[in-house]
Amino acid sequence: QLFSFKDEPNLCESVKFKKHAVRVIAVVSSSVRSLDRPEAIVPILKELGLRHVAYNVVLEHYEVVGRALIRTLQTALGASFTSAVDAAWTKFWGVVAQSMIPEE
Repeated sequence: QLFSFKDEPNLCESVKFKKHAVRVIAVVSSSVRSLDRPEAIVPILKELGLRHVAYNVVLEHYEVVGRALIRTLQTALGASFTSAVDAAWTKFWGVVAQSMIPEE
C-alpha cells in the first residue's frame, strides 16, 4: 500500500503520516544541501527510488508529492514565493523525482 496512513480518520494526528512527512522533508533538505554536489545525493535518491518500487510508487505519485511540496512552499513563503522561486523549486523537484524514478 502506497501510503499506509491514507485511511486513518484524522490524518493530521496520524503518527504514521508524521513519520513519513519527516522522512520526506529530510530527503528534500539533504538534497538542497547537496545541490552543489549532485554526485553525493543522486545515488541515495536512486536507491530510495528503488525501495519505493516495492511500495508500488509510479510516476504520477512523484508528481503529486512535487505539487504538494510546491503548494506548501507557496503557502509558507506567501508574497516571497515569486515566479522565480516557483521555477527553481519546480526544477529542483524534477531532479529529485528523475533521480528516484528507476530506469527501465
